[in-house]
Amino acid sequence: MKMKHSSPLLLSLLFVAAVSPLHAQVAQTAAPAEQADTLSDQATTAPKQVDLRSATVSAKRKGLFHALGLTQNNETITGHELLRAACCNLGESFVNNPSVDVNYSDAATGARQIKLLGLAGTYVQMLAENVPTMRNLAQPFGLNYVPGTWMESIQVSKGASSVKNGYESLTGQINVEYKKPQVKYPNILLLNGYADAHGRIEGNVESTLLPSARWGTTVLGHYSQTLHTHDENHDGLADRPKTEQFNLMNRWTYNGDHLLSQFYLRGLKETREGGQFAHHGEAMNDPYRVTIDTKRVEATNKTAWMFHDENNTNIALILSGSRHLQDADYDHRVFNARQTNAYASLLFETQWQRTHTLSAGLSLNHDDFGRTVGSRTFAPGVALPTSARETVAGAYAQYTYTLG
Repeated sequence: MKMKHSSPLLLSLLFVAAVSPLHAQVAQTAAPAEQADTLSDQATTAPKQVDLRSATVSAKRKGLFHALGLTQNNETITGHELLRAACCNLGESFVNNPSVDVNYSDAATGARQIKLLGLAGTYVQMLAENVPTMRNLAQPFGLNYVPGTWMESIQVSKGASSVKNGYESLTGQINVEYKKPQVKYPNILLLNGYADAHGRIEGNVESTLLPSARWGTTVLGHYSQTLHTHDENHDGLADRPKTEQFNLMNRWTYNGDHLLSQFYLRGLKETREGGQFAHHGEAMNDPYRVTIDTKRVEATNKTAWMFHDENNTNIALILSGSRHLQDADYDHRVFNARQTNAYASLLFETQWQRTHTLSAGLSLNHDDFGRTVGSRTFAPGVALPTSARETVAGAYAQYTYTLG
């Protein structure tokens, strides 16, 4: 009887003993999962140093681009574009530019004119580093007075331009920037030569010295000559005149903490001869000849004082002067002319909030003209001299608001 009543109790004890180890195993496996969700206060992360490879990002500006953020329609021709055009002077620098037309106004003398917006060059203001140049007597041949190796860039402004550079711009402005001493890789000595099948030879020299961190000087020299004439269409007139040109420039720059100044002196001598020449063994009796001898000297100084770099507050003084002499013989007619020019400009400019710009200034321009007209056959020795003087003083103020 006792054995029968103890059987159920024995089975219960065996069941409990079998389930207890299984429950303990499940509890042990669940414990790490609870610890993984809990961060210990004593856990620390050891610092790890990772070396990244250096990356170099380089970009190249286009040779022809439009400047952004300006109120004028300004187009810049960089040195890369000038190298691609392979020009010899300023007049040949717009071959790949559809907005500027350069045509011969007189084939006998080689005079050229620029057209902007369909109007001739008298309505286009020529600038050299934002200073008026190539005016009046120098205008017909002024495009040949700037060698291609001297130019750093060209800015072409079409339509209404800034009044800061004068009042003579109607259809636009063309500004030439010469090479400057303060560049990343200055040319201590650069020699350049050129020759073609048409008898044109050319030589250029460039030398840059940096006496100190603030001072720099550059000497630019140019010589070109056309050895003989051509008459491809057999009309008796030379297709292009024979020319010989000497051109020399020396410029100095000073870059201080608050004072910036640059000065350059330039001299030019040119002889050009056109008209009728003996070609293909043909003899000519009393040929029509045109001879023009030109001598020109000019000097320019630009000085600026910086008062506040963040607001670009500065005052600048520009002084420029030139003397142009031209002796010309148009067959039996004599035309001798001279021009003396003096130009001064005082400018003040400031900017605030990066959107407002105020510019104001005073300017003075003086021209002294003289010419002599005569004949070598009808009244030899009789000349008719005339002279004229013109002085223009002005003041301007210009406010510019830039959306930004």
